[in-house]
Amino acid sequence: GTLYIVDMYRGIIQEGNWTKEGSYLRKVVLQHGLDKPVSRGRIWRLVHDTTKLGPQPKMNSETPAQLVAHLDHPNGWWRDTAQKLLVLKQDQSVVPALTAMARTNKNHLARLHALWTLEGLDALTPELVREKLKDQHPQIRVAALRVGESLFKKGDASIAADVQTAAKDPDGAVALQALLTAKFLNLPDWRKSFGELVSTSTLRGVKELGGQILNPVAQAPAPAMTAEEQVLFKSGESTFQTLCATCHGMDGKGLPMAGTTPPAMLAPPLAGSKTVLGWRDGSVHVLLQGLSGDIDGKKYEGQMIPMATNDDAWIAGVLTYVRNSFGNRAGVVTAKDV
Repeated sequence: GTLYIVDMYRGIIQEGNWTKEGSYLRKVVLQHGLDKPVSRGRIWRLVHDTTKLGPQPKMNSETPAQLVAHLDHPNGWWRDTAQKLLVLKQDQSVVPALTAMARTNKNHLARLHALWTLEGLDALTPELVREKLKDQHPQIRVAALRVGESLFKKGDASIAADVQTAAKDPDGAVALQALLTAKFLNLPDWRKSFGELVSTSTLRGVKELGGQILNPVAQAPAPAMTAEEQVLFKSGESTFQTLCATCHGMDGKGLPMAGTTPPAMLAPPLAGSKTVLGWRDGSVHVLLQGLSGDIDGKKYEGQMIPMATNDDAWIAGVLTYVRNSFGNRAGVVTAKDV
């Protein structure tokens, strides 16, 4: 194996919001010259003496045909980078090779990358998508549903019936994606068709997510909490008020940054948040893994750091409180759910 070590080696590692002119930290930074050591970070790679290094990639100088071959590489970085370059080049000459790879390559990851590359080249056909909805690997069937959405955006709704058929797939991930695709595309009678699916499915995920699609949580009455769940709620309340409120505000509406015009928000509001009110797994992933970047087209100065070092009960308590406060009405999250 190989171990990578990130050596930050920088004078100060802090968000600019806390080191603005006039702040205490700004004076300390300037006093000790901590703003000077920059661009000195290093990434160390620790390998065993017996490790044999593979060839260095030279994709920038390779032809599109050579890049296609890398979509079958065992290293995910090679596959991702080759796909990115192919989409950026927009060279249509590789479409036949990509189509053949998507259809017949024995490596399901190669088929997956080929399918998404075709989507990026705007070279998908309903026939290929329909064929891949029957692929032996569920990950490919999920991808076929997702890339198939681009056909609808161009006015081709010929795979609508295939999407409904996919909702009956024995694999839960495929069935769930079919539900999401049908709602996203607002297929005719999707509510009736998938209402029947949710009521008859034996898959827990289909029942839970499908039920929320058909009956949004925000419109449902808040569930009554048991005594045990009330303890979880109170625990989460304490954590939120001492930690989370620093960025999200005590009322869950977010806090504006001082000195910004117009006021910039440190973090997104939790009151009425689609992520908070949606399927619980989405909120669980955010709390465990963190989140950064624009949210619903808005930029926030703060960054949600991963909280995975806390135990499951801690995560569950915070989410139970947030999902049932600030006017939110959603279900309890248990440690088992996390």
